[in-house]
Amino acid sequence: MDKDRLKTLLIAYFDNSISKQDTEELMTILQSGDRTEIDRLVDDIISTLPPSAVSLHRSQQNFIFATLSTLIEKDKPKRIHISYIKVAAIFLFSGSLLFLWIHYYKLKPVNTRQRKTDICLRDDHQALLTLSNGKTISLTDTTSGIFADVTGTQIRIKRNTSLIYDNTTTTVSTSTPIFNTISTAKGSTYQFTLPDGTKVWLNTASEIKFPIVFTTNDREIYLSGEAYFEVIPKKNKPFIVQANNSQIRVFGTNFNVHAYPSDSPTTTTLLSGSVQVQKDHKKVNLHPGEQAIVQSSGYIELQPANIPHIMAWKDGYFRFENEDIQTLLQKISLWYDIDSVIYKHLPTDRFTGTIKRTKKLSQLLGYLEKLAAIKFEIYKGRVIVM
Repeated sequence: MDKDRLKTLLIAYFDNSISKQDTEELMTILQSGDRTEIDRLVDDIISTLPPSAVSLHRSQQNFIFATLSTLIEKDKPKRIHISYIKVAAIFLFSGSLLFLWIHYYKLKPVNTRQRKTDICLRDDHQALLTLSNGKTISLTDTTSGIFADVTGTQIRIKRNTSLIYDNTTTTVSTSTPIFNTISTAKGSTYQFTLPDGTKVWLNTASEIKFPIVFTTNDREIYLSGEAYFEVIPKKNKPFIVQANNSQIRVFGTNFNVHAYPSDSPTTTTLLSGSVQVQKDHKKVNLHPGEQAIVQSSGYIELQPANIPHIMAWKDGYFRFENEDIQTLLQKISLWYDIDSVIYKHLPTDRFTGTIKRTKKLSQLLGYLEKLAAIKFEIYKGRVIVM
């Protein structure tokens, strides 16, 4: 996909100078390839355009929403793709496609009665390091440099706030491994490097427990939540992730593990290399572009993976795949500090797509209100669905 060409076509569309031939080319680009990748690319392009370039006349806006409302009313219960509002609305008229653009930053937040109780993400990322002696260190407040030295292993933070373990001595006892734990708060992610050089990106509300020195034949860690790994290959010393009573064994590869305790399945997605997933006595080998879904019953399902969709969290997006409002809000609750969700009305809509995380929960819920006959209210940490 030619990013520069797409930007040229978008600018021409917005200033009403686009030709019929170029409009057809724009339609072809937007309908081809992976939708998640297209959404992401369009977000990047629009963010670089001046406000005047993405402004629609009031008559255009009214027509868009009137047409969209009509189509939605004709299709209940419906499956709605988030990019209809976030990025584009594509309508079918007399066998031809009419492309109508709505820049999602123009959408207003949900009109909560208690605006002061809006739930917001923090500006910084909260991560906590727990040492083997139980001492906790806030990685958010720690400045660059070495801040701990445990049995010859220096723990330091680089300027980019990433945590690094450096083994400064080889005289470490192998009889009793010393474990550290890194955890993230809701709405936070954290990137760090394990003692063997493996890079880890830890998702929101997640936790990893690991030895400060890998002294055994296996490099074994424990995960609760979600993380992406870039494993340093070491011959005859496999890297093992224990997550929700399942085991992921690798020798050097890039992969993602989704293993929140509240979710029944544990999903391992392989980007490169090779991985073996095991549950009890069942084993499955993954190839790049595949994922293994491990059920609590022990059943392991192997299927193709939508890599951009799976990795959306690492790039600042929510991902949804034909999900109902309850599942959708459960995912959102991992990021925003929502005490509870109250359903005065339970919509039957199902949502598919990728949507950028917003600082304010009200703005995110406002996007969903544009997609379906649904209203939200935020009150004292609770989300009320109406």
